[in-house]
Amino acid sequence: MSTSVSTGSEPIIELRLSIEGKMSRSESHPSNKNIAIKQEISIQSVFHTTDESDSMTRSDEEYIGAVEKHSPASTRDVAEEVGVTRQGADYRLRKLESEEKVRSERIGNSLAWFPSK
Repeated sequence: MSTSVSTGSEPIIELRLSIEGKMSRSESHPSNKNIAIKQEISIQSVFHTTDESDSMTRSDEEYIGAVEKHSPASTRDVAEEVGVTRQGADYRLRKLESEEKVRSERIGNSLAWFPSK
């Protein structure tokens, strides 16, 4: 198994998994020997950090301003406006909600953000 990670702006992780096993030939086949098989699987995935430290580099005012601008704002709207991941924006918005600086409401299956009253 091998792993590699690039350090560009879009981190990429590549996993290479080697699967080895044996497959038996049919009993009626004249050469009844085990055949070794090997298959290599390569998986590449682009991922974004969900580390809360990314969301903490922005000011409360940036988040509150994005909520006011897009009200009712989706978490994705705020994330794009502020320039962080959706997960980072969600973390920070929930923190601001606990401090009563913004509020949220469920609208259908979605969570909408509003400025505090």
